[in-house]
Amino acid sequence: MFKHFNLIYGLVFVLFSCSLATAQKEDFESGSKNGYAADNVSLVTGKWELSDALIGNDDKDVKNGSKAVRLKDGGKITMKFDVTANGVSIGYGAYDADKKTAFEVWTSTDGGSTWKKAGVVSALGSQLKTANFGVKGKVRLEIRNTSASGARINIDDIAWGESSNNSTPTPPADNNNSTTNNNAVVAAKDNSHLLLGNPSNAQTNTSSPDNYLISRDEYILSYNKSRGTANWVAWHLNKSWKGDAPRSEGFHADPLLPAGWYAVVTKDYANSGFDRGHLCPSDDRDKSVPINEATFYMTNIVPQTSDNNKEVWRQLEEYARKLVENGKELYIIAGVYGKGGTDKDGKSKGTVGNGIVVPARIWKIIVVLDEGNNDLQRINESTRVIAIDTPNQRGVAQKRWTEYRVSVRAIEKATGYDFLSNLPKKVQDVIESQVDRVADK
Repeated sequence: MFKHFNLIYGLVFVLFSCSLATAQKEDFESGSKNGYAADNVSLVTGKWELSDALIGNDDKDVKNGSKAVRLKDGGKITMKFDVTANGVSIGYGAYDADKKTAFEVWTSTDGGSTWKKAGVVSALGSQLKTANFGVKGKVRLEIRNTSASGARINIDDIAWGESSNNSTPTPPADNNNSTTNNNAVVAAKDNSHLLLGNPSNAQTNTSSPDNYLISRDEYILSYNKSRGTANWVAWHLNKSWKGDAPRSEGFHADPLLPAGWYAVVTKDYANSGFDRGHLCPSDDRDKSVPINEATFYMTNIVPQTSDNNKEVWRQLEEYARKLVENGKELYIIAGVYGKGGTDKDGKSKGTVGNGIVVPARIWKIIVVLDEGNNDLQRINESTRVIAIDTPNQRGVAQKRWTEYRVSVRAIEKATGYDFLSNLPKKVQDVIESQVDRVADK
């Protein structure tokens, strides 16, 4: 919506020979660079260095308007000026539907002398989406294509002014999708995984190793390096996520963990007596093979007793998907707390494998809405919220999932998290204090 404004502003910029870059959004519409060789390009916002990057305008470029930057693998674009940021948003997509795409965002606070990674986005998809980062203060930005060899990406509409809303991923089928890779300020986009709030204020920052934010199109999570599992995983579920893709055949170490961190592998669970229990379920993400495979990263897995995984949680997961089949959309968050559960033989264990902590309890919260728009505004004191808190023990399946229902406030007290924080306090006070009593049919 700011295309014409930015073009006019660019003319004013030239006429007055302004020495400072004051525009708050770079859309690349005013620039021209046809080759990948490194060069500086003067744009509306200031001078940028494009290395292994060009400004593309063909039909395969994913863009808003007529132009976007296209980066080869290993390519990068770098501000040659400083800006004052209060949140940064970046439009992105995979050029020509290239596979195994990813990029990193880096920031410098010392004029480009040193750089710090602000976040990672992977599995870009061939439609334009937006990633938001909690970057604040006087900085300059650099975007690096870290895709597999030969894969190209597009970058467009980089903004760094008032970051009104930090949103999270939605499926490729939806319009106006967005992702987050840093601390969510306020989520406002329908279908955002963290629409209702970031309960632990997780950030993509290695200085918070036990509350490290990892974002994918399929879900977003807070990772705990000390535990070797997620603290929580959040995802949105509606019909657009559902399909008939086959279940993935293997579990994988998470490539989005910072360098030097131990990445849990499937053999950590071998002969442990515990299942590799999904937090975001495989069957919630069967729209396509790549989407389903994303649920098999080990950061989405916890040591879960079989009675819990194959019975109690299966029951609730199937019930939730039945709600979706009947016209509902769900905002879901699931996680763990405590240490120590019992394996399939009833033996108590505190850890498995390379020190992976066995949780004492596993919980889930589901906010239920009719399929529609303006989700945040539609949640009120009458909105249904399902919350369960189950012991991670053999024998848990002697009860159905409905018998483990608790209030959201009870889970907040047990975990220290602040759920549904983007809702008005009046609404929170009501729906977080109630225990769901709807019959399981």
